[in-house]
Amino acid sequence: MRASEVLNAGIGYCNTKSTLFCAMLRGAGIPARQHFVDISARILDGLLDPGTPFVDHSFVEVDLDGRTHAVDAYIVDRSLFDAARERLFSEARSLGYGVHRDGVCDWDGKADAFSQFVRTGSDPAPTTRDYGVHADVGDFYRRGSRWNRLNIALRIGIPFFIPGPNARAQALRRATPG
Repeated sequence: MRASEVLNAGIGYCNTKSTLFCAMLRGAGIPARQHFVDISARILDGLLDPGTPFVDHSFVEVDLDGRTHAVDAYIVDRSLFDAARERLFSEARSLGYGVHRDGVCDWDGKADAFSQFVRTGSDPAPTTRDYGVHADVGDFYRRGSRWNRLNIALRIGIPFFIPGPNARAQALRRATPG
């Protein structure tokens, strides 16, 4: 999806939201690019089971004040982030519901900020593959470097599959006082 499509949809996941975040930063004159890795599919426990051990993930590298910052803290909204972290702590788990227990949901523009691709903490190896920087999500998929490719049946079925995980995320937001 193009950034304008993501904005119009009002919903997305890491790859679509990184597309939008990059476009917003670039529109403000701030250099940004998408970086692709795989991360444990356990990040999605409680929301959905993709049927693979790892899922493709993108975060944004932002050049600001002479430093490059890696950020994915924009992926999950504050209400879901707080509810998910609370649930993870109560279940003594580090990953699930779309977040990492040691993650953050805010970026101060001074340091890296991850809600999903946490590189320190209770899970020492957040990725098995680093695919590097690509021009955009389409470039990443076209290059065929990812192993987690969805087959045609899954791509067609995704619009019918997504309402379930979205409903589970909404229920989690409502279940946590705050």
